[in-house]
Amino acid sequence: MQETQSELYELFCQHYSSLEEETIMEINKNTNSGELNNVIVGLEKYFYCIELIDNPDKIEYRLFFVSGRNKLEGDVLHLTADNPKRDELVFFFSNFLAQNYPELDSINTFNTFQQQTRGMLEKLGYLTVASTELDKYDDPNPLIIAKGVKGIIPIRLLEKIIVYREFFGNNKLNQPTEGSEHIYLMLNKRNDFIKIGKSKNPTFREKTLQADEPEVELITYWKAPSKIERQLQKQFADKRKRGEWFDLTFKELNKIREQMSIFK
Repeated sequence: MQETQSELYELFCQHYSSLEEETIMEINKNTNSGELNNVIVGLEKYFYCIELIDNPDKIEYRLFFVSGRNKLEGDVLHLTADNPKRDELVFFFSNFLAQNYPELDSINTFNTFQQQTRGMLEKLGYLTVASTELDKYDDPNPLIIAKGVKGIIPIRLLEKIIVYREFFGNNKLNQPTEGSEHIYLMLNKRNDFIKIGKSKNPTFREKTLQADEPEVELITYWKAPSKIERQLQKQFADKRKRGEWFDLTFKELNKIREQMSIFK
């Protein structure tokens, strides 16, 4: 990302607007979406959607998010497909929503909006190619030939294990200190749960867990006293799913990173 956060924030403000309850009710009258109505009547907490704007010159659309958690409110991001900062703006929007609605995860929210955008573009006759699909090729710029489409539009999707490792500095690449206790985080890619555990050899522990659950991958670890494991698990007790596995958002992982910054 080339811009500073302040520059990106200014750009975001130019494309963002909030939704009041009256406007949301009016949108519900003019749409056939049962999902939005479910939020209004309290059956669902959140609603995501995309709206294409009639513009012959460019692909223009809006991303909508509506919450019925405490009160009926919403947020909108106005975009065009040719905006070079489209992905950055969507991720900024996703982070903004995660800050205001604590149950949301910014990565999941980003991928949800990106998949909706992908569906819209495919419906318009474009071929979309996800970044996770391109990662399978050795060539960073593979040649893609497509017939019968208006064009090819790349769609960036985020793979959590890659984002998390980068977020924690990729210290998984370092060898753990032999004989020392380590606190580690692992991701189960099947359900996105995070394991907070301890081991003298986290990389070996990863392999033993993979014998039963191949989707488990080590995110990071720190050389730290074993009591830290108990402290972290107690701190996030309300997010525990089973055993040492927790349903943590990106925001909560940031708290762990800050707390563990005193350890190697």
